[in-house]
Amino acid sequence: MPSFARATLVFLVVMTQSAIGEESAFFPPETPVKPVIDKLFGVTLTDRYRWLENGKDSTVEAWTRAQHAASVAYLDRSAPAIPGLKDELTRYFDRDKTDAPFFKHGREFFQRTKKGEPQARLYTRLDGREILLFDPIALDPSGKTKLGEIVPNRDASNLAVGIYAKGSEIEDFHIIDSRTGARIGPVLTGLRSFAWARDGHYAFVSPRTAESDAKQEPHRCYRHRLGSNRSDDLLLIAMQDAKNWCSVYEPEEADLTVFETGDFWSNTIRIRPLGSTVEPRTIYSSDKFQAQADFRKDRIYIRTNYEAPNWKLMVASYEKPEFRDWVALVPEQQTVIDDVTATSEWIVVQDREDVLSRLSVYDKSGKGVRELKLPVFGNVSHSAYDRDTDRLYATIASHTAPYKVYALDGKTLAWTLVWEDDPPLDMSAIVSERLYVPAKDGAKIPIFIVHRKDFELNGANATLLHGYGGFNHSAIEGGSNGGLTVGAVITQRPDLFRAAICQVPLLDMVRFQKFLIARYWIPEYGDPEKPDDFRWILRYSPYQNVRLGVNLPETLVVAGEYDSRVDPMHAKKFVAAVQNNPGQISPFLLYMDFDSGHGTGKTNQQRVIDRDYELRFLMSVLGLAPLSH
Repeated sequence: MPSFARATLVFLVVMTQSAIGEESAFFPPETPVKPVIDKLFGVTLTDRYRWLENGKDSTVEAWTRAQHAASVAYLDRSAPAIPGLKDELTRYFDRDKTDAPFFKHGREFFQRTKKGEPQARLYTRLDGREILLFDPIALDPSGKTKLGEIVPNRDASNLAVGIYAKGSEIEDFHIIDSRTGARIGPVLTGLRSFAWARDGHYAFVSPRTAESDAKQEPHRCYRHRLGSNRSDDLLLIAMQDAKNWCSVYEPEEADLTVFETGDFWSNTIRIRPLGSTVEPRTIYSSDKFQAQADFRKDRIYIRTNYEAPNWKLMVASYEKPEFRDWVALVPEQQTVIDDVTATSEWIVVQDREDVLSRLSVYDKSGKGVRELKLPVFGNVSHSAYDRDTDRLYATIASHTAPYKVYALDGKTLAWTLVWEDDPPLDMSAIVSERLYVPAKDGAKIPIFIVHRKDFELNGANATLLHGYGGFNHSAIEGGSNGGLTVGAVITQRPDLFRAAICQVPLLDMVRFQKFLIARYWIPEYGDPEKPDDFRWILRYSPYQNVRLGVNLPETLVVAGEYDSRVDPMHAKKFVAAVQNNPGQISPFLLYMDFDSGHGTGKTNQQRVIDRDYELRFLMSVLGLAPLSH
């Protein structure tokens, strides 16, 4: 071959490789460095991207939108659409679907979505007829307003229907007639919670707005007369710190008003006679332990971890309700007691054995009767008791079967299937195995491995891990607290993963307590404003542990601009720090949803788009996506 031809061929090859590299390269927008220096307990920290904490600043908004646009453009280039993937996701997310029902006073309520609709509507079943009660799409045709908490009154004749916009989880409550859907009185806007008073004319409410979250205003609880002006509400409890909460309610079977306060790990319970204005009587108070009381007609059942890490069930009389007179009914066991329900005849205790639910039956004296087998294999993900029909409703989930709801008869303990999902998935092709992995301290950690039955487990398969652990050539995914886990493991052990999806995460743990509702989590994570807690937090906080010159795996960091739990500044600052770390070679992407919050409030169609991008990202990085021709 002539020399000029060889030179031309080499030039063409180099140009082709350069073009390919250019096409798949990620060039994020520039991020200005505006360092802020803090000296905390003898440690000097330089925060180069604190300016990104102000999400309302126009510069931050422009930077965020530019980052998202660059991420989407990169994904469209490097992880092109996979034939059939979006269609399959659409069949699952955007379909005719009736959600699991809930029951009150023998009445059935449920949410239903029709294919093509952005959100679910609220229905009831009455005398064999299905009646539409509330339609959030009629209020907001854009589909960005979603049903929130649904609170029936004592006889389920009226409902308080919570709705929230763009995933904010700050709710407006509409009072409606549960038989017709007719509106009753004005909308109660900007609430954290709503609880009916026994007489149905009053409610106990706790206000919440985006402004109060931003200022970290402490919780307050009020008594509100339905139909009256909110300015006339009676203040019942005013907390002094946003890390604490308050709650006021009136049990259905006991003639009491209950006042509760607490923090993440502990609480105080006070009671007074229904309709009375006397000072409430303290029956329990601890700054270390929790007590969860169920005020029934004849006595009080209390599930507590008071000097019992695995929890226990205690009981008290209304004549002597104080803690000193509580009596253990079901003592602490080797497994954690997750939930307790007292039916007309029995006490049903739910515990966990290696993360799987187990039900046990006791008589009212606390004597063990028998283990209650679940009607199908799975985990009880939710349960609720309808006192009027004496039925315990259990939602059962598993890796290999659709969700199901069963009703347990409170007398005979017989199960009846009430509802099951019907997704367009062939679950018969999937198998789930529970295995045990030894931890550093020797503890056996249960894990589930889910795969197709025809899969060969030869150690060479790409693996998607949810929230923890990993092996080489794998991906990890986690959201919220799981997003913190993802951030921690990829900064500490980047060698374990080829890809990561970090969703709505906490990442700057040195400053987490300063934003939105995060003071409430101080008892869980520690207080960075205390020296011992600060030193512990600094060891793992992902934002402060981006190591100079160390490449992190290719990562998609997902956040919602209207997140009212975890401020999206965590995602923004972390992405900025990693992108601008010398030695970061792998693309590090910020994917923002500008119309949703903490993973909530998305339209069904947006869920399809987002999950399509996430799966394309993973499959491309792991080499699973088909080559384009």
